Amino acid sequence: MRREIETAIEDLKRVRDGEDASAIQRATEKLQTTAGKLGEEIYRAAGAAGGAPGAGPTSAGDKPAPEPGTVDAEYEVVDDDKDRK
Repeated sequence: MRREIETAIEDLKRVRDGEDASAIQRATEKLQTTAGKLGEEIYRAAGAAGGAPGAGPTSAGDKPAPEPGTVDAEYEVVDDDKDRK
């Protein structure tokens, strides 16, 4: 996969300064397609490994337990300068 991406990058570098718009377009599409395949491979590998910790969507029931010594509290921001105006 790495070699395919490197080749696509080199191909694009070769044609980018030229005036053949269709060659630039083809090289760009080839790089995008190859990069997309890499993304698919990474996604598939992450799924097979169970995903990275903290990655992916979570529901409210999946909240991790707070660390010891952590206090979950609500607060209100008070603007002391508000009354002085």
